[in-house]
Amino acid sequence: MLVEVVLAFSALYISYSLYHRRHRQLDLPRLGPPTIFGYIWTAIRFTFKPHEVTKEGRSQFPGRPYILPSFCGPLVILSGDDMELLRTSNDSVVRLLD
Repeated sequence: MLVEVVLAFSALYISYSLYHRRHRQLDLPRLGPPTIFGYIWTAIRFTFKPHEVTKEGRSQFPGRPYILPSFCGPLVILSGDDMELLRTSNDSVVRLLD
């Protein structure tokens, strides 16, 4: 039991570390409270109730991109307009990672 708890918290810490590094580069708002515990709580909620959490994100950030915490790392959620811009653009328009 202790091994599983340690592994779970290690995975959460790595996920949060990845989020924290990328979040500074993207400069997007994040769903959930702005602490590591807020990140973990939102990721847990997203794991068990993904539709409810994404609906909350759409209402909190209407028409804007935002970051959704998950155990697989942060997910960037785009609006329909942003998706259309991404779809019709060439590679030089959007460059998220250097």
